[in-house]
Amino acid sequence: MVWGADVKSECVEWYFKLGESPESVRRKYMAVYHPRSPRTPCPSADSIKRWVIEFRSRRHCLRKEKVKTNFVATPEVVARIGDAIADNPRISVRELSRFEGIPSKSTCSRKLREDGYHPYKLQKVQEILPRHIVQRLSHSNVMLEQLQNNEAFLEELVFSDESTFHIHGRLNCQNSRWWAKENLHWCVSEPLHSPKTNVWAAIGWNGVVGPFFIDENINGARYLELLEQDVLPQLLQWPNSATLVYMHDGAPPHHSLVVREFLNTHLPGRWMGRDSRGAPPPFVWPANSPDLTPMDFFLWGYVKAKVYSVQVASLRELKQKVRDVVAEISVEMCRAALRNYPKRLRRCLDVGGQSVERSYPATNDEQSH
Repeated sequence: MVWGADVKSECVEWYFKLGESPESVRRKYMAVYHPRSPRTPCPSADSIKRWVIEFRSRRHCLRKEKVKTNFVATPEVVARIGDAIADNPRISVRELSRFEGIPSKSTCSRKLREDGYHPYKLQKVQEILPRHIVQRLSHSNVMLEQLQNNEAFLEELVFSDESTFHIHGRLNCQNSRWWAKENLHWCVSEPLHSPKTNVWAAIGWNGVVGPFFIDENINGARYLELLEQDVLPQLLQWPNSATLVYMHDGAPPHHSLVVREFLNTHLPGRWMGRDSRGAPPPFVWPANSPDLTPMDFFLWGYVKAKVYSVQVASLRELKQKVRDVVAEISVEMCRAALRNYPKRLRRCLDVGGQSVERSYPATNDEQSH
């Protein structure tokens, strides 16, 4: 094993701090480095003693003057790099360079890319359980059939959703990387704890409805009030209001009896929600499927990217920024997002009901927004 100067220096430093015990250094090394790269061997006691002797004879921390060298990545080095990444895909270029004795981070990074590796960014996706897959496949088939039989069906769909906006604390994926030869879509969820507000909005062929703000917890009664007083009056002003199909997901407030009765009365046969054994909705929206709704794959991401570009100081300022950003969303942007809905349905079928986000690259329409 070729050890870098940084590792040697660190071990020598530990040697003197830990009572000149090579075994204590080995334990310290395992505690620090083994979790990062399990396959990387621990220096032997003899190696540590030799480094200490070198240090005492040279009177410096094993750091030689930088000399320009033409590094040759032998097959053995390339194989070790592959093994290290297989053990820990989240290893940094600095750590990889140190462990494998590669002279510089830039050289290490270049070799990774030459060998087909890419630092993929962390991405958050909804967990899909086996019971959800059947619903997702069924929904995709039913909706694609509707779209095939009715050319105007896409223009009749209205997707709605709530999202929580926080003043502080947002998952930052910028510095989270995963080395791989193909995008494995490393995912993590992170809770946010800061002053917040719930924002409701909807997107359809004629634009955005809302935003409406709900500071308290959303329940069936509060959601019904929102539908009665704010949402339905706006939708009735749309030119195709008589044929609109309203979608919401299976959140408990959406599934309350009073809400279902309201939708059956005012939008008979024209709404989409959680499945129910006793009284199923006209169209079933599959559980855990934010990757299929334009609210998640377009609107919320677009709005939050704009809103969070500059830190806000209060809920009042946060709400105004949300209003301003939503007001900038054009009808054509909404239509471009809706056009991706059928594409995602087909992709859902292609991947057997699994997450579309894991294997579906952004389209030109989505990238433009």
